[in-house]
Amino acid sequence: VLSSQCALDLCFAKDLSALLLAPADGAFAYDALCDVLTGAACPSGKLAYTCYEDADALFERMKAGKDAGKYKMGCFVGYRNYDSFQLPVTYPFGFGLSYTKFSYSELEIAGGKIRFKLKNTGKVRGCETVQIYAGAKNSALARPVKELRAYVRADLAPGEEKTLEVPFENAWFSVTSGGKKVTEAGEYTLYVCSDVSTVRLQGDVRIVGTRVTGDDLFQYLLSDSNILSGGYT
Repeated sequence: VLSSQCALDLCFAKDLSALLLAPADGAFAYDALCDVLTGAACPSGKLAYTCYEDADALFERMKAGKDAGKYKMGCFVGYRNYDSFQLPVTYPFGFGLSYTKFSYSELEIAGGKIRFKLKNTGKVRGCETVQIYAGAKNSALARPVKELRAYVRADLAPGEEKTLEVPFENAWFSVTSGGKKVTEAGEYTLYVCSDVSTVRLQGDVRIVGTRVTGDDLFQYLLSDSNILSGGYT
């Protein structure tokens, strides 16, 4: 049981059969912890940050980049960086297991809405927080592979199945171009995930918007020399 508020280096996790993140907050925190450990309650939390695979190596890479003047990240912050450049992590953003399992099926993207079925395939009641990410297929600007745009939480009994629906809007596909926010026209992929690295369902959608140019491609960098070799193109 890990009570730390922010665990950056979990290299010891490989020696454990299970790891429970349970920050000791509030008067009834330990009552809740006892319920989880005894099975009276099913854990269902999701990480709101990324747990690095090797914190020492990460910080050395960051320091080397900063010393070389290559430390500007722009929009590639946090999970957007790890996910876009496929950097290894111990636990990705949005990760979280429980005492049960869930299956995803029958994705439909139509009428400005995302619909899919979620089923509890385990033997205990549990909650799943489904994360919806969006990514441009051929953007004129430098953009992450996918960005979190919505999430929906479902409480399901064993064997229960629900159809979940999430509306999407043009703001999901906006970028900063010419100093203002615009919706970039083009093809996008919508990802239905259990965490940023685990895509359960995905589908494409065409968005009508503004055609942008690549003039702003490196507007978030001080100069072209800030581009990290092997990562940014």
